[in-house]
Amino acid sequence: MDIAGIIIIEDTIIFEENRSAVMYDFLGMQESEQKIFLKTISVNQEMIQCLENIIIEFTKIKEEIDWMQVPSRDIEYYFKKNKFDDIQKQIDKISDSMLKEAKKEIQRFGLGIKAQGIAGYKGILEGSKVSSKTYPLRVYTDFNADELKSISEDIDLFSSGNQYFLCVIDNFIGIEPRGKEIISELVKNPKAKNNGVCIVLSSKEEKICDVTNQMYIGFVRKDEMDLDNQIKKQLIMSQYKIMLSILSEKRKAAMDKVFNYASDNMDTAIYLASMAAEEGTTNYEVLNEWIELRERYFAHCDSAQEMKRIILLSSMLGNLVSEQTDLKCEPETLIDFQTFEEYDYSINEFYLPPMSGDIFLIKNNYYMLVGQECEISLRDGKRKNPIAELVPISLIANKDMGKDKENYNFEKLLLGKFKTVDNIISNISIDCTKRVVIDNEILDLCAFNCTGVASIDTCSQLDVRTMNMMPIQWQQYYVSIKERIKGLQTKYNSINQKREELGFDMTELLEDLGASHNNRLISIIDFSPDGNEVIYEVRRICRIKNHTLLINKLFLEYRGRQAFNTINMDVGRTSKYKLMQDGTELCLDEKTAIVLLSSSRKDNDGKRLKNRPWQVKKTDLLELINMTKTHKNDEYLKQLETQDESILLDERTGYIASKSIKYTKQSYNDELILKIQLCK
Repeated sequence: MDIAGIIIIEDTIIFEENRSAVMYDFLGMQESEQKIFLKTISVNQEMIQCLENIIIEFTKIKEEIDWMQVPSRDIEYYFKKNKFDDIQKQIDKISDSMLKEAKKEIQRFGLGIKAQGIAGYKGILEGSKVSSKTYPLRVYTDFNADELKSISEDIDLFSSGNQYFLCVIDNFIGIEPRGKEIISELVKNPKAKNNGVCIVLSSKEEKICDVTNQMYIGFVRKDEMDLDNQIKKQLIMSQYKIMLSILSEKRKAAMDKVFNYASDNMDTAIYLASMAAEEGTTNYEVLNEWIELRERYFAHCDSAQEMKRIILLSSMLGNLVSEQTDLKCEPETLIDFQTFEEYDYSINEFYLPPMSGDIFLIKNNYYMLVGQECEISLRDGKRKNPIAELVPISLIANKDMGKDKENYNFEKLLLGKFKTVDNIISNISIDCTKRVVIDNEILDLCAFNCTGVASIDTCSQLDVRTMNMMPIQWQQYYVSIKERIKGLQTKYNSINQKREELGFDMTELLEDLGASHNNRLISIIDFSPDGNEVIYEVRRICRIKNHTLLINKLFLEYRGRQAFNTINMDVGRTSKYKLMQDGTELCLDEKTAIVLLSSSRKDNDGKRLKNRPWQVKKTDLLELINMTKTHKNDEYLKQLETQDESILLDERTGYIASKSIKYTKQSYNDELILKIQLCK
């Protein structure tokens, strides 16, 4: 983790004031920290000279030191035992008076902390001693003006280079709860707010401050059995806040950049808008996609240097053991988010033209519009194909998800979190093997109102706001489709009114015209008149966002399959099987049988082959029986000799050789097994 230093504000920490413990921590410091410490005690020139000499001698032997072998932090005992005499001579020059004079600075840098006084921080402070260095440390046993000044200096140091620091605060200094006061002062420091990770220790849980949204502040109960691990846990959780901070900064910069770019490149926007009209989609969709793509591009370019850091920070979250916690968002909100990820329910509000992936409710059944977008969209006010193709959708409850699992192969697709017209969340099964057709005009009517209902008032105009939200082609198309529906309604009424005179009505006329008109899911004349309004039992619900291309691919592959793929040209399939004798360990592997196939492909998959007739070789059965050491072997062999060379096993379980041998066909993990039992 990119932690530059640790600040501890805790009044119960105990220090060892003996020289050996102080030198143990001093020699474990990073070299840069040692130099900072020497500057801090600049008034004590004699001690500075002694420490500089100690550093020189330590540099000569530091590779030989095994920190794990230093007993109870007694570095002088370790030096004497291992005959490091030169450095010990320099340490002996440090007097008790020197230590007493520099006591405040020594304790500020955490030199000589007693192990029992750092129970909660031991893993953080001692964990890096194996590599002969520690994190830079500052310890304060009180919080007053002098301490605050020193803490500000530490924050400036630790946050340089955009690094982060850890601040562990005891809520109680003495008998007074001062955690809130300390954090309030820290938040006033911009560097602390942006680069600080605070962890508050307290004997009771309480609201420490009101600014947790400005910096990461974790809370740990001081009476936790594993206080050290709880602090580490909060430290890992803080990385999420840091990661969000980095991403937020980069994404905001990218957003500013992309809108400046869009403003400076209006010609490109105009070109894209003209292409949108050509493709039959809206300017909004094309321009929004252009801006989003540019934003992702700028964010990628500007974040290249930070990307490794972001990856490292995000990987820390994987080390956090998941615990049972209450979700901070309501279940309804979570479901809405999951639904938004897969479906767009705003298409009717924006008066978007029908497009591949749109889901419709037609006569109480759901269907999805499929096809190439260039064929579905309007071009010059018309389409290549007068009819639209839809595939049926079935609602699948969660409890039924496991049923008919084998049917969800390359011909069906299962999606979740679909919200029905009754606001019920359900799974949907999209069947690409079936197809229905409908006139494009009926689906087009769904785009002219915010409810998605296929209706039109033949005597009214669209309001100006709605008209302006549509592509120009669709504004012109509305006029022509209204006239077409109005003319159709007039002719429909005229023919039906003269039914007795003509001898037929409109429905009978369409039926006589043949399949080109009467095979529609809903006929163009199957409307419900309501005054001047024409209404079809069709309503657009939403649009699938992410899987439309896959569904179109499955649909086209099924429609374009070769006819021979559904016919078994060879009737039989050669398959390997295992021949076993029931009740014994006798077994013959890799035997060959011919499985007679069905005209139905579903009956020919691996799991169902055990139900199909098998042709097995008589010689294979003879080989297995010859391995059986019984006095009746000759009888079974004699019965088999009368059979044909190829024996047909028609049933899943049956008898052969005058019922002297019983067989059972099985399959396990797509492996075929034939078990035989020698009857008495």
